[in-house]
Amino acid sequence: MVKINILDIGCGLKKYDSGNENDTIFGLDKYFSDNADLLAELESSNLPFKSNIFDKVIASHILEHIENLHKIMSEIHRISKNNGILYIWTPHASDLSAFGHIGHVRYFTVNSFLHFTYENAENQFIKEKFRLKKIKLYFVRKFSKFSFLNIIFYPLLNINHKFYEKFLCRLIPAGEMYVELEVIK
Repeated sequence: MVKINILDIGCGLKKYDSGNENDTIFGLDKYFSDNADLLAELESSNLPFKSNIFDKVIASHILEHIENLHKIMSEIHRISKNNGILYIWTPHASDLSAFGHIGHVRYFTVNSFLHFTYENAENQFIKEKFRLKKIKLYFVRKFSKFSFLNIIFYPLLNINHKFYEKFLCRLIPAGEMYVELEVIK
């Protein structure tokens, strides 16, 4: 199997497991934990890595805590290889948990990450570009004890994201949003 370098930003108490023992996985967090290989202040400093070294970057429930989203996205772009993938999990803005956590400083919809995409001509001044690969909405967090409910609600949340956010998100709030962005250099 091919060895890849993976960064788990905000790894917290459980670092990402790729299932491939050949992969090198770095856990990065602001706070000390047994899973954090490195500690770093994500808001005020650059990520402590050389450019173009990661094949995958995991950002699970961390971006909603970041005030300067442009800076962290720029840093993720810098440390990722061309065609590297950024995997994002975040609460969707329709869910109460997005607003209920005191540490959340921003809220995301399906359009939030389009700002950083190569296809978005309006953002010609942002030099770090990504290509949107996938957006999926889940009724509850994918790995919660109630994840079986996703089987019921998944089609309603994902058949047409614009329709869902305009007409259904107040009736059936999405608990979690999953986004895949490809780094374009």
